[in-house]
Amino acid sequence: MLCEGPLAPWPAWLLAQLKPKAPPSPSRLVIPDDRRLRQLLRRVATAHEGERNAIAFWGACRFAEMVATGLISVNDAMALITDAAMAAGLPRGEAIATARSGLRIARR
Repeated sequence: MLCEGPLAPWPAWLLAQLKPKAPPSPSRLVIPDDRRLRQLLRRVATAHEGERNAIAFWGACRFAEMVATGLISVNDAMALITDAAMAAGLPRGEAIATARSGLRIARR
């Protein structure tokens, strides 16, 4: 048998769960300029053995931030990072894989 009386008020903690969440803040936008691009590419291209992969990955992550601005394409970023990593001495396959990984992870 159901009660005919007034409904109990909703607990405050449950009401708070029903309120829409604020949208997440946008990722950090980096506006690329020629100087910044040259610095990043120089750092990747001059990485020493033992740090080449990590520096190439770092550079790819920085380029992914720039891709988020829409001022550089993923394909251009991929080509630039790959070429710089190969200039540092990474084999082509490894340079491509590292660039792709950094661009993909940073865009998440």
